[in-house]
Amino acid sequence: MTAQIIAVYGATGFTGRLVCAELARRGLEFVMAGRNRAALGDQAELLKEQFGLEPQVRVAEHDDVTALDAMLFGVHVLINCAGPFSELGAPVAEAAIRNRVHYLDTTGEQGYMRWLLAHCDGPAAEQKIALLSACAFEYATGDFAAELALRQGAVHIVVCYAVRNMGMTHGTKKSVVRSLADKGVTFVDGHLVERSPAYRIFDVPFPNGSTKKAPWFPGGEPLQVPRRGGVTWVESCIVTGEATAHLLATFSGLIPAVMKLVKPVADRVVEMSNADPHKGVEGVPDFLVIAFDPKTGRAFATLAGVDAYRTTARIAVEAATRLTQREPKKVGFTSAAALFDAESFLEAVGLQIVLPAER
Repeated sequence: MTAQIIAVYGATGFTGRLVCAELARRGLEFVMAGRNRAALGDQAELLKEQFGLEPQVRVAEHDDVTALDAMLFGVHVLINCAGPFSELGAPVAEAAIRNRVHYLDTTGEQGYMRWLLAHCDGPAAEQKIALLSACAFEYATGDFAAELALRQGAVHIVVCYAVRNMGMTHGTKKSVVRSLADKGVTFVDGHLVERSPAYRIFDVPFPNGSTKKAPWFPGGEPLQVPRRGGVTWVESCIVTGEATAHLLATFSGLIPAVMKLVKPVADRVVEMSNADPHKGVEGVPDFLVIAFDPKTGRAFATLAGVDAYRTTARIAVEAATRLTQREPKKVGFTSAAALFDAESFLEAVGLQIVLPAER
């Protein structure tokens, strides 16, 4: 086994399967890990048939310290795809730190990211490992868009996500419920402040000259971007449609309490719903990620891509691969945009940069 091997935990989930397929497509040696040996074995056989590469299989429960340590033996980078992260992620991240393994995850849960920042930043830095949380469509794309804005001297940045023709996996749906069940934080006037979802509606400038309404939600950018300095305002929002945006804003203060109340029922409903985000959806599943100034309405940069889940797989694998090639320039809680050149990384994962025309 080489010293630069990559492991994928949660390898049999929807996102985990895409990540493993991307690793196999690139011909990289890796470990498939998770809780179900039979499912892991079946997935490994399928990858062998498709790509002629048979990954190692290792089994570990998310809270079994001994098994997690064994899973990480000889591993250089861990990609954690097992969510909901607020319930399953902490022991896995701690195992990575304990074993001096660079850690990436595909979470969209700001609450989990806040836990990592508060509890794992220092220990990871001491071990000289990088923690790249939300190394996925959410929120690596927004972080890179913000990086392009920082280059233009931006001090007020809002990142907007606009997705078309795309469903959600069971894991994503459960993460959304958990994200909305707690108040999040946003970065305003140089400080992290607590806010409820949809506390504000943004007018987002699109590349075609139109504007769309997008309510605030607890994204990862307020935690990631300010650590690079130079900004006083960083927020996140998502296009929902104007009527939905105003409805959410009307009940903003009630959303966390309601979501906490319905979470057990919501989880059961999720399990009965469609788990494939591509099934039953017409049209190309494309997206835009826009970094703009909320005060002036100026768009700094837009990233355009297709298929958020496959983009997540490419982002996670590209970041993990780069970490096997060179030790990171920053350690502790950090991000892909803080470690890697924006243009080359975005090109490698199939994202187009749309910069505004010169004025």
